[in-house]
Amino acid sequence: MRQQVSLIESETQAAHLRRLEAMLAEFPHAAEWDWQSEQLEVVRALAGNTRAVVQLGHLTDVARTVFATEVNDRNVPH
Repeated sequence: MRQQVSLIESETQAAHLRRLEAMLAEFPHAAEWDWQSEQLEVVRALAGNTRAVVQLGHLTDVARTVFATEVNDRNVPH
C-alpha cells in the first residue's frame, strides 16, 4: 500500500512539474515578473526592519540595499 501511495505521489508531482514547465515555456515573462515581485517584497520587508542585517554579494544586492535604505530613511521621522 505504501509503495502505491509513493508511486501515485511521484506521478502526481511529475505531472505537476510538466504543467509548470509548459506554463513557463508559454509565459516566460510572467515567471520573471513573479520572481521580481518576490524580490521586491523581501526588499520592502528589509526596509521596514531596522535590525535587519544584509549581506552584499552582487551589484544588484548593492542597488537593492541602497534602495531599501532610502525608503527606510524616508519613513523614519528625524
